[in-house]
Amino acid sequence: MSFYRFVALTPNFPGKIVPVDLSTTGKHLIARGGAYMAHCGQVSLTADFDCNCCRCCCGGMGMARQSIQGDGTVFLAAGGTIITKVLGVKEKIVVDTESIVAYQHGVTLDIKAAGGCCTMCCGGEGLFNSSLEGPGLVVIQSMSFQKYKDALQPPEVVALK
Repeated sequence: MSFYRFVALTPNFPGKIVPVDLSTTGKHLIARGGAYMAHCGQVSLTADFDCNCCRCCCGGMGMARQSIQGDGTVFLAAGGTIITKVLGVKEKIVVDTESIVAYQHGVTLDIKAAGGCCTMCCGGEGLFNSSLEGPGLVVIQSMSFQKYKDALQPPEVVALK
C-alpha cells in the first residue's frame, strides 16, 4: 500500500511562492521582513541589520531584515510579476523601493534619486529608487503587499456642503 505525502503552501495575501535553493546562491540571502514562508533542509533564520540611516529610511528594506542561511530551499512570498535575476560583477539594476523581495548576501543595496526636483515631487515615483549591484541573485516583485492593500482601499470621498 502506498501513501502520498504532500504539503500545500499559500502566502497570506494573493501572491506567489518563490522557491530559492540556497546551495546555489552562496548559502546566504537577505529578505524583506515578512517575505519568508517556509523552508526544507538545513536553513537558519536570524535578523540582519542595516545601520545606514539613508538606506533604512529610503531603501525599502528597513533597518531589520531577514537573514536566511543554509543549504536547503527557502520559500518566499511575493506579489505580482516575479523576476529572479543573477547579476554579474558590477551589473546594476534600479527598482522601486517596494519591489525588492530578497537578494544574495554580497549584492550591494543602495539608494538613487528618482530624478530631478520636479520629477521627485510631481512625477509620482517618490524621492528614491533602490539600486542593487552584483554579483549575486536578486528577487524582485511588481506588487508588494502594501501596494496591494493600497489598491483595494476605496478612495476617500469628500462630502460637499
